[in-house]
Amino acid sequence: MRILIISNYFSPGNSPRSLRWTAIAEYWAKNGDEVYVVSKAQNCVKRYEKENQVEIYRVGLDFSRVKSLISNEATLKKSIKFHFNIKEVFLRIIKVLWRFFYWPDSSMFWIFPAYIKSRNLLRNKNFDLLITVSHPFSSHLVGLLLKKDKSIKWVADSGDPYSLELESPANNLLIWKKLNLFVERKLLHEVDLFSVTTDTTLNLYELNFEKLSNKIIVIPPLYRPVKFDNTKSFTNQNKILFLYVGTFYQTTRPPVVLIDFFEKVIKLNCFGNVNVELNVIGQTDLFNRELNNFPFLKEHIKLLGEKPNKEVQNYIMSANYLVNIGNKTPYQVPSKIIEYMSSGKPIINIEQCDFDTSSRVLQNYPLRYIFRNSVNMNDNKNLCFYLHENHGKILMQEEIDLLLAPYNLEFVANKYKILFS
Repeated sequence: MRILIISNYFSPGNSPRSLRWTAIAEYWAKNGDEVYVVSKAQNCVKRYEKENQVEIYRVGLDFSRVKSLISNEATLKKSIKFHFNIKEVFLRIIKVLWRFFYWPDSSMFWIFPAYIKSRNLLRNKNFDLLITVSHPFSSHLVGLLLKKDKSIKWVADSGDPYSLELESPANNLLIWKKLNLFVERKLLHEVDLFSVTTDTTLNLYELNFEKLSNKIIVIPPLYRPVKFDNTKSFTNQNKILFLYVGTFYQTTRPPVVLIDFFEKVIKLNCFGNVNVELNVIGQTDLFNRELNNFPFLKEHIKLLGEKPNKEVQNYIMSANYLVNIGNKTPYQVPSKIIEYMSSGKPIINIEQCDFDTSSRVLQNYPLRYIFRNSVNMNDNKNLCFYLHENHGKILMQEEIDLLLAPYNLEFVANKYKILFS
């Protein structure tokens, strides 16, 4: 089968969509399919390369530095050599205009070059399947444009809701809400399949797009086959190490919930005189600002920034406890929860809503603990009991494989193709 994947995020990026679709594309190519990918340009990365039998075309301009300047006030102030007041005005104008007007999302300028490259590939080769990947939704708009030019089987894969996401929308809903709904309804009308990662997202779409719900299917999060050394013992017996890996969002995954959890661990003094430390891997700007309100915790917390995935695996294996933050909305599963499970380590999930999807994924995981901030003394005792009872424990690989069977790479990858084979 010859497959064209349009995904803004792809190797060598470390975003959830990049890791998922790089693994799937390479699996298909390894098993005899011809796989082509149109992705965004990345700084210091080749525009074209064939990697692990996958042909990758990276198009458009690299806007990563511009986006960084817009979103990071401190960086922008250092980068623009104007008088202080002018800098402030310039900063606010850029931020307001960009966030107020862009559509369908912040990757809007990638749509046209991605469409041109994809159209040329479709004209020169006969493809059996087109897959567009969101987030960002811009990838799906490329698919809509291509559908006008050529009839081809099309799967639109969406990790997050688009027009129905109100907590952390992709654009300014005051302007674009109706257009978002119109375009996503048009998308559902044109695609052959629309895939989401959770049952709760499926239910949300069935409720709002009832007449088109027969096209929507669930394809779960992916367990990329990472073989941790589960026999490795902890090398630092003088420290209890908690680890959080992931991205913070002020609306759906705020850093304060992680800080509140760790503050409770410190104040409960569950480990006596043993040093307790929290390591945080990912974009830490939001976390660092929030941490300023908890100065007594700073000596117990290390902000490690973003790390390559192989390095993250080493941190996971050196930790005693892995911490996950469930989203405020019940539609998404933080991508790291599956990788956490594949390590066999104790996992603490911080719930923020009643139908937390991470808690559902973890429901059969023996070394889980579901945390909700509480003043109840029994809850405090339960947390300390869990920490002591599961310190140093790790699941056997056979048990991990059984738990992760529904998220297996072969199962997930083939589910996209099976309806078209």
